[in-house]
Amino acid sequence: MSDVKYLNQIDGDLPYLKERSSTPFLFLITADMVPPESYKPHSRYVGVLDTPSLKRLQRDGITFTHASTVSPLCGPSRASLFTGRHPYVVVNKGRSHAGMEHKLRENDPIFQEYLRREGFLIRHVGKCHVGADKFIRVFGENDSPWDRWAPPISDDDQYINYLTDFGIKGISFSKKIQGLRQDRKTPGNFYGGWVVNEKGKDFPIEATYSFFLAQKAVKTLKAMLQQRSSGQGLFLELDFFAPHQPFFVPETYAKKRADKLMESVALPDSYVELIKQGFHRPSGEPLIYHMYRMNWGLYNQGTARDYIVTNLLQFEILDKAIGYFLECLDNQGLYEESLIVFCADHGEMNVEKGLIDKGPFGHPKVTQVPLVVKLPGNKKAGEVVEEPVALIDVAPTFLQAAGIKPLNRIDGQSLFPFIDVGNAASRGPIFFEGFWHVFPNPVIAITAKLSDGKYYLYSHNLVSPYDEFYDLDDTTYKNLLQDGSQEHEKLAKEALELLKDILWSDPRWYFYRDTFRIRHPEIVGAIAGDLQKFRPEN
Repeated sequence: MSDVKYLNQIDGDLPYLKERSSTPFLFLITADMVPPESYKPHSRYVGVLDTPSLKRLQRDGITFTHASTVSPLCGPSRASLFTGRHPYVVVNKGRSHAGMEHKLRENDPIFQEYLRREGFLIRHVGKCHVGADKFIRVFGENDSPWDRWAPPISDDDQYINYLTDFGIKGISFSKKIQGLRQDRKTPGNFYGGWVVNEKGKDFPIEATYSFFLAQKAVKTLKAMLQQRSSGQGLFLELDFFAPHQPFFVPETYAKKRADKLMESVALPDSYVELIKQGFHRPSGEPLIYHMYRMNWGLYNQGTARDYIVTNLLQFEILDKAIGYFLECLDNQGLYEESLIVFCADHGEMNVEKGLIDKGPFGHPKVTQVPLVVKLPGNKKAGEVVEEPVALIDVAPTFLQAAGIKPLNRIDGQSLFPFIDVGNAASRGPIFFEGFWHVFPNPVIAITAKLSDGKYYLYSHNLVSPYDEFYDLDDTTYKNLLQDGSQEHEKLAKEALELLKDILWSDPRWYFYRDTFRIRHPEIVGAIAGDLQKFRPEN
C-alpha cells in the first residue's frame, strides 16, 4: 500500500472530535520488564537503589501504585498501550503458531496516528514490538523501530558506530549469569552479566545500549525543535530495551555498586521453600510455574542472587540514561511545560518462585507495572493514586492531553479523572489475559479493589485445577486460596463474581465462558439447554 493511500485510510478510519487546545509537548518513556521491587515504595531495595531520575519523576508527577498491564508479554502489552484496547495479539513474534497474530494489523489505530492526523510532529526511538511496518508507516521511513525482544547490539549499525566513538570494537563478559538444564549440571540459558570491551578494558555506562537510545532521542528531539512550526504540537516516544535480560552491565559500574546492593538482597521466601523441597512442584501450584522453572534453570542460589543484583544494576543504568534525556528537556526549557509518561510494558519475576522474566500467568510480579504521569507545570506533584489503572489508559490520556476525542472504540479511559480527584475516581476491575510464550497457559485475571478496601489480583487458569488470589500489597506473594481463611474465600468469591460479570458482558470473552462455568458453577449457576453453540447463547 502506498503512503498516500495509507494516509487517506488514516483519514477515513480515525474519526474524532476536537475538544480543546492541546498540550504542546508530549513524551512517552517506556522500560522493558521491570520487577516491582525496583520501584514500589515498600520495596526493600528502593532505599538502596540509585535511581534519581525515577524519583524525580515521582516527585514532580503523579504515581499510580496499582497500575497493571492487560497482557504479560512485550508485543501484546505494547499493542494495548498504543491502541488503548485489549489486544487480540496474545503471543510474541517468534513464539507463535502459524496463523496466530503477533503484530498489529495495518488498520488498527494507535494513539500516535491521531496525534499525527491532528498535526503533531511525532517521532520514535527504540523498541516497538508490534510490527515494524506499522511504526514505519506512522512515524516515517527514516525511523528504525526494532521489532524484537532483545537489544540489537551486534547488528545495529548505528550502535556499532556509536561504540567506535568510545574506541570499542567488541564486547565480552567478565561475569556471566547462566541457568542450568534439568540435570542441574549442563549449562542452559544465558542471561547476560557484566561486560568489558574486547581487550578487557573499561566499558563506560555511556557506551551501553540504553545510553545510545537516550542520546539518539536527544538528537531526534533537537532536530524536531528545528523542524517544528510555531505552535505545532510535538510528541516523542523513547522505548528502552532495559532492564530486560540479557543484561549488559559495565564491570566498572558493577564493582562500584554490586556489593552494596548484594547486602540488601534476600532470596524470595518462595525460592527458599523450593530449595527445601528439592525444586519439586509445590502442592496446589499451577503446572505452568514448574514448567518455567525447568526452562529458566535457576537451581543455584549464587546464580539467583547474581541475577537479582544484576537486574537492579541494569535498572540503575537505565535510570541514568533516562536522566540524560530529562537533562536535555531541562536544557531546552521543555521539562516544566511537558506532559511526560513513564511506564513499563510488564513486570519480571526476578527469582520469585524460582522464575525470572515473564510468562503467560497471572502473577502480581508480572501484571504490575510502574506508571508515573508528570503534568505541565508539575501540577499535582508528588501525589499518589492507589486506585487500579492499566496501560490501556495511557492512549486515551495522551489523546485527551492533545484535545482529541476518538470516535473509534477504546477500552481504556483517560487517567485525568484520577489526576483531578485522586482516589475518589474508579474505573472498575481491570481485565487481563495471557496465552502463549515459552509454554502455553490460557489465563484470565482481574485486578480490583474489593469490599475490604484492599487491592487484589484474581487469576483463573483455564487448563489448571488451581486458581490464584493475591493481595497486591503483600510482598510475600502468597496465594490466598491456599491459606484456608474464610475471609479470603469470601473475598475470592467476590472477585470471581466481578470476573464473571466481565465475561458475560463483553462478547469478545465469549470463548472463556464454558471453562469458567464448568470450573465455577457456584458462581455461574446451572444453565439449561444445549451449549454446543448451534445458535448464539442468550
